[in-house]
Amino acid sequence: MKKLIAIFAFLALSAGIAGAQDTKAAQVEAQETTDKMVKNLELNEEQTTLVYRQNYERALQVAKLRTMDVSDEQKNKLIKDQYAVYEGELKKILTADQFTKWLSTKEKHKSEAVKEMKN
Repeated sequence: MKKLIAIFAFLALSAGIAGAQDTKAAQVEAQETTDKMVKNLELNEEQTTLVYRQNYERALQVAKLRTMDVSDEQKNKLIKDQYAVYEGELKKILTADQFTKWLSTKEKHKSEAVKEMKN
């Protein structure tokens, strides 16, 4: 966990280097993801705000991780680690039923994507 925090601290320090394009793309991605979650999970106003914040931070972090000068394997591990943190934060924000529904929807989309890749 300390390693992950150190990585995020490094990324936060390098945030000034990431251009306005990354910020705008992260905002768009976060808003689209949040809108889908509001619709599918029936989020209340407070949850919507908190979920948007998590989606925005996740989008920024992933964009930064993808530009790091490390192997693809390392990038994928860092992205997975970041996603685990994101998932943990969502679990704190959502109700148990909402979180279960979110996990189910996530798995459905994942299996559909795998199916499309095979075709």
